[in-house]
Amino acid sequence: MSSPTISLRIDDEQKERWEQALENEPRVQNLSDFIRLSVEDYIDRNDLVTDDDE
Repeated sequence: MSSPTISLRIDDEQKERWEQALENEPRVQNLSDFIRLSVEDYIDRNDLVTDDDE
């Protein structure tokens, strides 16, 4: 069973910035992993999900 897919449209400059940041993040291997990690970090930092929401 395949996972759901989310497509993003970003400009070339934004993609280049993300790829540069990815080079400095040892926890991930590719841009998709970097985006997943970034979103999860954002959610955790801002306490956006409670235990009841999961």
